[in-house]
Amino acid sequence: MDRLFDMAIVRPPGKSYVNCVSGNPQRDKIDLNLALRQHREYKKILQNYGIRVIELETLEEYPDSCFVHDAALVAYERKMVLLHRFGVESRRGEERSIGEFFRKNMPEMKIEKIKAPGILEGGNIVITDRNVIFVSETPRTNSEGIHQLSRLLPDIEIKHIPLSGDNPLLFHLQAVCQYLGNETVALTSKHVNPKFFRGFNIIDIPPEEIYANNMIHLGRNRILIPHGYPRTVKILEREGYETIKIDISEFWKGDGGLTCLFLPFFKI
Repeated sequence: MDRLFDMAIVRPPGKSYVNCVSGNPQRDKIDLNLALRQHREYKKILQNYGIRVIELETLEEYPDSCFVHDAALVAYERKMVLLHRFGVESRRGEERSIGEFFRKNMPEMKIEKIKAPGILEGGNIVITDRNVIFVSETPRTNSEGIHQLSRLLPDIEIKHIPLSGDNPLLFHLQAVCQYLGNETVALTSKHVNPKFFRGFNIIDIPPEEIYANNMIHLGRNRILIPHGYPRTVKILEREGYETIKIDISEFWKGDGGLTCLFLPFFKI
């Protein structure tokens, strides 16, 4: 499998995005107009690399709703959509619009839900094409949420990955770990131990460029990466990857990354 998805949902930030949940010291300097331009460029890049992009309307009542990745898991080949239950209470309800989209436009998809007391967010799930899913328990995802995920995907190994360190981005596994296809995982070993990925090739991303770890494999060894991380670019290109760079400064300010901004239809 060249890449894990060929379709994805995106949602532009609304005017309320400036009130998003973020611990970033630049949070109060979010430029909404720039965020919208960056989001359009993001969508254009996905389309240019052959991904069918479905754009949903903004949700002004949910400032963080442009980060659609956290709201659900789309297992496209199984015809299943799993609506998540957010660890952040102010975000609970975003997932309903995802369910409404599928009920209206793709009624063949079966909709499942993470139920209380379980919590699960997409940023804590790393999908592979090797019948393994990596998941971390953090303040945004608990053991009950992971158990419910395991029950819904009984034929896939759900592997728990502990995180270490005090980096403020460590509320999601995808901040420090991404699957790049070809049995290869990019990770920051300061925060996640490579021993948990036996059988996979490891690309170690330097901790001072941890934000670059939230990258997207677009297929054919092409990686979409945030602008401004030259060491990571050199490491990836040395490994044979082509890098496509994009400025997402306004989503960095909102504690979001590249993967946060789309909801892929995974080929699982």
